[in-house]
Amino acid sequence: MVIIPTGMYAHHSKWIKKEIEGANEFRKPILAVNPHGQERRAGVVLDNADEFVGWNEQPLINAIWKLYNQ
Repeated sequence: MVIIPTGMYAHHSKWIKKEIEGANEFRKPILAVNPHGQERRAGVVLDNADEFVGWNEQPLINAIWKLYNQ
């Protein structure tokens, strides 16, 4: 599983794009996490995410378990 923050810097990061490509190549799920208070989100991350959650403990844990058990 690859966990990627959805902040706008991710839209311009070549490393985020490489992480997404690697996750897809190795068939690993992508969990997009929205940092606290972040209103703008990187479309490149959301377009490739299998699951999207906010920066809250329980939803984050639940999403990790859900993707892990797929």
